Amino acid sequence: RRVYAVARRSLAGKERLELWCLDRASGAPLWTRFLCEGAPVRTQSSRSFRPSGGSLPPSAPVYSDGLVFVATNLGVLAACDALDGAVAWLLLTARSSEAGPRWSTSDPIPTRQGLFCGPRDADFFYALRRELPTGSGRAEALFLRPPLARG
Repeated sequence: RRVYAVARRSLAGKERLELWCLDRASGAPLWTRFLCEGAPVRTQSSRSFRPSGGSLPPSAPVYSDGLVFVATNLGVLAACDALDGAVAWLLLTARSSEAGPRWSTSDPIPTRQGLFCGPRDADFFYALRRELPTGSGRAEALFLRPPLARG
């Protein structure tokens, strides 16, 4: 009986993201986990591709089989334990260097095979394992397949 939410705080041109776990009945915080901090990619107007002034919001947290997944849209995909917030893994993504159209959604999609996600701040779509294989400390072991380039 928990609710998960992402809190975003802006300070001096950077954004700080935290994952919060709240008691569904009372709204009381059960735990908070720092995810990342970084400079946001500015959104673009869909007609003229002029800066609109806003920044890309993080995805909604997605719960699946004891893990909570978040695409931060600050260059990090995160997986945390749903009970205590322990970080299972953080993956730095290849952020886009140019403005323009993005993936239509950045919400992670968990399946039995893994986790699929196209962060709005990236030119790649990621197919990842739910958990890093035992004994592997390398990020490459997290990939089900190489990242798929947009376009």
